[in-house]
Amino acid sequence: MLAGSPCTSHSALRAKVLPVGAEGGTRRLLEFANLAKPTHIIFTPSFAEYLNEKSQETIGKEIKALGIRTLICGGEAGAGDPAVRAKLEAAYGAKVYDWMGGAYGFMSICCENHQGMHHVSPDHTVLELIDSETKETLKMEDGAVGNIAYTSLDWEAGPILRYDMGDVTQVFTSPCGCGLTVSGSK
Repeated sequence: MLAGSPCTSHSALRAKVLPVGAEGGTRRLLEFANLAKPTHIIFTPSFAEYLNEKSQETIGKEIKALGIRTLICGGEAGAGDPAVRAKLEAAYGAKVYDWMGGAYGFMSICCENHQGMHHVSPDHTVLELIDSETKETLKMEDGAVGNIAYTSLDWEAGPILRYDMGDVTQVFTSPCGCGLTVSGSK
């Protein structure tokens, strides 16, 4: 859970990370959220749906009553789907964003206008566009299509690896209407 707003660095926002995850159990997580009043939470979309279903019986209130303003969903498909996003936004009363990242770092978050993903951690990860067949690096230019591959520059828990996500991606280099630049800043 984050008490701040989505960005590459929670410390830059003076946000506090509240490390309460699914392993703590549904009751503990919902009670902690009710007590701490986080404004931003990171979940998988399916777990966000599950907590919505369990909130009333667990803490006696709808999930919307917790006051969460931003729900960042990753780890599985879903939040990029307009129907799933609409269901979660209605349940939480929050803006829902799809993101891509993991133990190696927070890499991309969907645009406020839901027009795609922005690479928001160029200081922590290197993104490349590669040909899905040959695995050769392609030029990152407007309209280019290929697989996205990343290399984490900060992850100390393992070796530096170039990881092909296997996701077919189209690159857009023109400024986005949401205001985020290629570096993820406004």
